[in-house]
Amino acid sequence: MGKIKYISLSVLILCCFYPNTSSAQNGWGFIWNFGYSQFIPFNDFSRYMRGGAGMEVEMGIIYRKFEFCAFTSPHSVKAQKEFTSNNHPIAVNDKLEGGMAGFYVSYAVVYKDYLKASPLVGVGWSGFSKKDTPEKNLFTGTVGLQIKSTFVTSLGGLTGGLCVPLYLKYNYCFPRKYSNEINSGMHFISIGLGLYIKDDDKKVVF
Repeated sequence: MGKIKYISLSVLILCCFYPNTSSAQNGWGFIWNFGYSQFIPFNDFSRYMRGGAGMEVEMGIIYRKFEFCAFTSPHSVKAQKEFTSNNHPIAVNDKLEGGMAGFYVSYAVVYKDYLKASPLVGVGWSGFSKKDTPEKNLFTGTVGLQIKSTFVTSLGGLTGGLCVPLYLKYNYCFPRKYSNEINSGMHFISIGLGLYIKDDDKKVVF
């Protein structure tokens, strides 16, 4: 998952220089999320791997109803059947490390101070490999849905201000051929908290 280091650094630099927010209601902001993530195997993955828990970290820029985010979601799983990965044999109960990292854009179709629901689409790198063996992370696409909810206070809410929302996110990674035995997509479900800072844009229609 080394590629995410460069993606995250690029987004962090952009966040440091995002447009001046001194003028009211221009709709720019910043978000940082941290949470628990669950890998749910299906099709070929379900025959060769058990589901695994991991973490998710993402950060990005907000513009009105859009979010542009970089993320990493590392997981640890165990093999439940022998197979090969990047020409390395994997035995039953071998521990594998991997997950997905990349970036996405989302757009809020539900947009309230206390609730935000956003379909998302993005690209990234995904895969699993045995520790101390070369990684085989394949480029893939992802689609999903993210829901945020927060208590509205005097500091603001999701349409503008400062808040700490709870989020729930589903990601589906498009199928790729990870080995001779595994040609499948991936499901990830994550839940966590975010730091959400955004200029008010209630009067902006977009």
